[in-house]
Amino acid sequence: MVNKEVVLETIKKMYDSGIEDSVVEATLKDIGLKEGEIKQYMVEVKGKPVAPAQAPEREREAIAEKAAEKIKTHLVEEKEERELKETTQQVAIEGHREHLETVEQKVGQLHEKVESLATPSNSSLDSKLSVLENRINSIEAQLTDLKALGNATKSLMEKVLEVNRNILNKL
Repeated sequence: MVNKEVVLETIKKMYDSGIEDSVVEATLKDIGLKEGEIKQYMVEVKGKPVAPAQAPEREREAIAEKAAEKIKTHLVEEKEERELKETTQQVAIEGHREHLETVEQKVGQLHEKVESLATPSNSSLDSKLSVLENRINSIEAQLTDLKALGNATKSLMEKVLEVNRNILNKL
C-alpha cells in the first residue's frame, strides 16, 4: 500500500507546481488509488497544509518519479497529437492550394479561348470592312445601271405605244 503522508505531500507539490485537478486525479489513478481515496486526499490537501512527511525517502521519491513520469508522458502525447494535427492541416492546405492552382490555370485557359473567339484583331476587322465597302459600291453601281436601263426601257415602251397609237388613229 501507499503511505498516506507521501501521497499528500506529492499532491501538494503537484498543486504548488500549478498542475490541474484532472491531471492530479489521473496520476493518482495510475499509481493505483481508488476514486474515493483520491477525492479524500485532494480535499485534505486543499483544506489544510500538509505536515512534514515521515515516510521513508525512497517511497516518496518513487511516487514523485511515477507522477513526474506520467506527467511527462501526458505532455509528450499532447505534443505529438498537436504536431500530428498541424501536419494533417498542412497537408490538407497544400492539397487545397494545388487544387486551386489547377482551377486557376484552367480558368485562365478558358479566358484566353473566349477572348480569342470574341475579339477579332483590328487588321481582320479592317479587311472585312474593306470587303464590305467594295461590295456595297459594286451593288450601288449595279443599281444605278438598273435604274438607267429601267428608264430607257420605259422611254422605249412609251415611244412604241405612241407609234402604235398613231398607227391606230390613222386607220
